Amino acid sequence: MKRVLLALALLGMAMGSANAQDPTNLGGGVFIAHHPAAMVYSTDPPPAGDWCAEYSMNYAITAAADQVNRIDGPLDNAMWYVLAAWTEDKEWCGTEFGLGDYQGNMFGFYEYGACFPATGGLEIPTTDWPGPNEGIAFVVTGDPWTGNYAPVYWFAGYVYGTSYGSTVMDIAVDPPTGFAGCGNCENPPVKWDFELGGMGINMDGIYVEPGEPPLPERVCCIDDVCEILTEPACLDMGGVWYPDLTSCDPNPCIVIAVCCVEGECLLVSEDQCLQAGGEWYPDLFECDPNPCPAWAVCCVGEVCYILPEDECASMGGVWFPDLFECDPNPCLVATDDASWGSIKALYR
Repeated sequence: MKRVLLALALLGMAMGSANAQDPTNLGGGVFIAHHPAAMVYSTDPPPAGDWCAEYSMNYAITAAADQVNRIDGPLDNAMWYVLAAWTEDKEWCGTEFGLGDYQGNMFGFYEYGACFPATGGLEIPTTDWPGPNEGIAFVVTGDPWTGNYAPVYWFAGYVYGTSYGSTVMDIAVDPPTGFAGCGNCENPPVKWDFELGGMGINMDGIYVEPGEPPLPERVCCIDDVCEILTEPACLDMGGVWYPDLTSCDPNPCIVIAVCCVEGECLLVSEDQCLQAGGEWYPDLFECDPNPCPAWAVCCVGEVCYILPEDECASMGGVWFPDLFECDPNPCLVATDDASWGSIKALYR
């Protein structure tokens, strides 16, 4: 475990800025309402691909400052898009939002739809979508969405002129869930609430721009204590931060290594080893083969001990590697010139 933690720490230092760009952290995201004025909806002929691909290939924006959140009428075959936007490229598998309490007679819908990856997805709209106070949730069924300032939904229709008034078709929460945002592709997914823009009809809409995503919280080891913290908070507390570890159960900060207890090898923590009266080897992690020095009978005169060979020699004793019990005492017949054979013969 210690070697694993050290490798992860070194990986975190080596990757540094790469860890700051986490494609699964969808924090700071926004839904932008964008009207690409040069696009004209048509069914004769429709675009060669679909309206999502047509936008991405020929009309896409890459900055919040380029959003156009106003359409002035009367205008036929107008199109506008809901874009998912962050400060960096992301990957996500679920999207959900609604439309607020706008003046429903200002935009006559011709057609609308989700912008899925090529492998498709599933839509769950409310009954009167896309009317006022309605919503939709949709998920991919194959590949995830990827990228930034990416179209997730489109609308086409007729915009009525100022004689009919003005309104903002604000992007809002999906009424059944009260949620508007995206979910990543983890199981279960982590969802992030988004800041919400809106399309203005004969008036300015709602401008939004992405914010910085929140710092991820990961395992922080402060000695043997595990906390889930951001990297700055961990370092401020003198800890070591592990960007690829997300759980303290079981505690990854407790090093499990070899403990030698009278020749027996155990894999335990340092505290457990000391409680067992053993010697802990924090740089050894395997008991096969047994790295612990063998313990056996050591006769110091007629006194019997169970000791490793070097400790027996330091006491001036005679070590018998095939004897492991001092009861009965095999040293009672032992003398300085006693042979191993003579002692062994007593126990046949």
